[in-house]
Amino acid sequence: MKHLATIKDALDFLNYQNAYKWEMLHNQPKVVIAAIDDNGNRQFYAFFITMNMKPSVTNEWLGYFTDTPDNVMGGLNQNGVEMAANPVREAEVSATKGGFDYFIKPTKTKQPGGWGWTVRGDSQDALAFLNGEKGYHYGKPVEFARLAGFRTQQGGVGFYVFYR
Repeated sequence: MKHLATIKDALDFLNYQNAYKWEMLHNQPKVVIAAIDDNGNRQFYAFFITMNMKPSVTNEWLGYFTDTPDNVMGGLNQNGVEMAANPVREAEVSATKGGFDYFIKPTKTKQPGGWGWTVRGDSQDALAFLNGEKGYHYGKPVEFARLAGFRTQQGGVGFYVFYR
C-alpha cells in the first residue's frame, strides 16, 4: 500500500513518472486506487501487487475529478472525445465529499459494451445487483464492476456501482 497526497501523485505513481520514476514495479491491472475525504482534503491510497519486471507502460493513465456519476460514466465510455464510444477496459473510481475521483487507461481499440451505473443503498443491495438477484441487471451477474462507497445521510454506507 502507498499513500499518495494528490491526484498528480497518484497519476505519477501509475505512470512511473517524476518522484515515482524508480518505483518498484506494480502490476497495473492489479492496482486499486481509493480516495478518501480527510476534512475537506482528498487523500489517495494505492493497493497493488509488486512484480520482478521492468515497467511497461503502454498507455498512460489519466485521472479526473467530477461531481456526478453521469460524468464518470461518460469518461469510462470515452464520450465526447476523439475516441468516442471506445469504453475503457481499466478504471478505478472513488467517491469523495463533493464528487468522484476516477482513473482510466484509454484504449484505441474498439471494446465491446459500454459502462453503466447505479446507486445502491447498502452492501446487501449492491451485492444483489452484482449477482443479478431481484431482477437486477437483467437477472444476470455483472461481469466487471467498480464500486465507490459513500456515507449516506442516515450515517450508513451506500455504493455507486459502475459496471460493464
